[in-house]
Amino acid sequence: MSAKHLIPFDNSESTASFWAGIIHQHSAPGDIVLVPFADDVAIAGAALEQNRRVALLVRTPSQRLRLQGRLAPTSEGGRRRALAQLAGTTKRGTPLDRYINDLYSTTCPHCGDPTPATAFIWDEARGAPVAKELTCEACGFHGSAPADDTDVERANQIERRGLSFWFLLEWLADTQDTSGREIARRHLETSYSPRNLTALADITRKVDAELSDDPTSQHFLRLALLHGLDAGRRQPTSTNNEGIVERNIWHLLTHAPTAEDIDAPIRLAADLESFLREEDVPANVVLSAGPIHQLARQLPSERFALILGAPPALNARAWIWEQLWSRWVFGRRAAGALQPPIGGWPRHVRALGVTMGALVPALCPDGRILFRFQDNADRADAVLAAMAPHASLDELAYQPPLVEPANMFAAAGGAYYVTFTPEPPAPPPDIEPPALATAIETAAVDAATDLLRARAEPLPYASILTAATTRLARSELLHQTMTCLDADISPLAFAKQHMRQGLRGALAQGDLVAVAGHTPTHWWLPEAPPADPLTERVEQVVVDLLDDQESVTTSEIYRHMKGWLVPEAELVEALLTAYGEETEPGVWARCPIDEGERESVEWALRRLGERLAFAVGAGIADVVWGEGGRATHVFNIVETGRWSEVPVDVLPESVAGYLILPDRLVNLVRVKLLRNPLWRQTLAEGGWQLVKVRHLMALTNAEAVDRQDFKKILGLDPIIEQAEAQIPLFWD
Repeated sequence: MSAKHLIPFDNSESTASFWAGIIHQHSAPGDIVLVPFADDVAIAGAALEQNRRVALLVRTPSQRLRLQGRLAPTSEGGRRRALAQLAGTTKRGTPLDRYINDLYSTTCPHCGDPTPATAFIWDEARGAPVAKELTCEACGFHGSAPADDTDVERANQIERRGLSFWFLLEWLADTQDTSGREIARRHLETSYSPRNLTALADITRKVDAELSDDPTSQHFLRLALLHGLDAGRRQPTSTNNEGIVERNIWHLLTHAPTAEDIDAPIRLAADLESFLREEDVPANVVLSAGPIHQLARQLPSERFALILGAPPALNARAWIWEQLWSRWVFGRRAAGALQPPIGGWPRHVRALGVTMGALVPALCPDGRILFRFQDNADRADAVLAAMAPHASLDELAYQPPLVEPANMFAAAGGAYYVTFTPEPPAPPPDIEPPALATAIETAAVDAATDLLRARAEPLPYASILTAATTRLARSELLHQTMTCLDADISPLAFAKQHMRQGLRGALAQGDLVAVAGHTPTHWWLPEAPPADPLTERVEQVVVDLLDDQESVTTSEIYRHMKGWLVPEAELVEALLTAYGEETEPGVWARCPIDEGERESVEWALRRLGERLAFAVGAGIADVVWGEGGRATHVFNIVETGRWSEVPVDVLPESVAGYLILPDRLVNLVRVKLLRNPLWRQTLAEGGWQLVKVRHLMALTNAEAVDRQDFKKILGLDPIIEQAEAQIPLFWD
């Protein structure tokens, strides 16, 4: 397994396509793929289309229902019939659809007729709706309008703790379940409007009781109700975080999204036992819900070719929602205790370790476990720590985000791709905590040093921490940490504490150094390694591929950069934009080179210098402006993003230097300066500023210009681009 398969930076390769490549490479037709912690059907679709079988394990009935709706969607006729049955039930003698829509009734601003709103936008400070969205049933008007007094009055007619509230509270948690009842109460009050609670309570009653004799319709309506529970929560509007959107629950039910078809026949097993039976035409999918470690114990040994997906995140709120929705849709006895995960990361790591310890024996001896996810560094550390006693780390690829850290120890997370083999690691020798702490500190410094030498550029802590944790996982140190410490010590916290302690010591001793402006944010070495910085190497790969091939995909670029040499997605995108043009999504070709651009820029610099009353010449730079027989402004035209080829020698204090950037290189230079503080220092210490070609040309061709105007075009974010400082000279 190689980390070269890390996903491309963009969406040109879908999630399903990514997993399809992995499944094709590391399994054979007829093999079984196991997906614990499943949250979608992308892996299942990729496996089925390649004639593999797949077992999906989820934790709650609501998750199982959601995936069932994707794997075995209800036909359009079945959907219409189920909705018609629900609409035909009555509330106070009124058909349910009309009764619920009347809760959201408003007046069309175009024709004045009554019509149900699809949503209201609330101002939280005023406690009232201020806008509405609707499609008028009479005139067809579609759009938004201000809420009127009647809208406000109708919205406040329903009690916050009315009969619907108490019905749902009892439905979700009985009176003896004190903690569960408090969780349910809090979520009902804060997450749904009284109007939406009324609608949801009525729909829940009807689906559970009056449609129980039609399992097919009930199944679809439960799925539609689940969509209504999710989308019907009070949520900030997409355009104004101060506004809260309240959606019409009936509209959500009737517009629940349909499933995308999987281009393969689906034979869904009733349970794991029937799925695993050898039959002439065996089921090719099974979907089981329950505690994953318990489901894992039902799996036969050495039966699965791959374990794929993402490890569970520590997200108490999401977990509570899944428990609540499972109870809401299926009744309170359908899910376990209504409580958040207790114990934070230490308990999460232990629980994940127990689960993976139960899952690993199900793998074939030559099988693989592959996790791919995007999250903070804690999740990656938790995966490595939980797996340490049960499987061997095969490969880890980390793709950091392009962000400026807040400080030396700010971990930003990123994209992770981790593979394990099922060989159980040998039992580690016992080691006392002081000796273990020293070994961890040393390993962290060695990992940081090796990483910085390999990439040959300063790095943020997210990269340093991931390298250090990986070093512990590859050795027996992480295994020892997880198995040799006293029960009252959090192993992962112990490892992190001493990794950080070791790195702090290396800083104090000068073995590692801090770089950046006034606030140190990046880690570096006392002496730069001889290798070219990774950025330069990636740039050379991109340029060579574009020069040698008619078309290049992002996947081809990543194949050249694996493991610790995987660059940020933003860097690859900036390089492709600088040197290529996208001919179709994810496919790039070399962009034509403008042979006359350099001459045009030189002409503009000379012309502008003359207009500003400078003596214009050449010599120490491409173009030089001077006064009184000495150079005062020097200009170099940048034609490549490779920093080693850009002339930025230190200038005398009396001379100002400018690098002229073609438009195609602007974003690339911005990305490089953001990710490497040493280059920012080089510009500052050398006395160089950046100028975009388009601003230079506009200034040169302006009818009137003075030296103050020249100052307005300096920098990557010049004054001229700030809306409040625009001058007519630069309008296109």
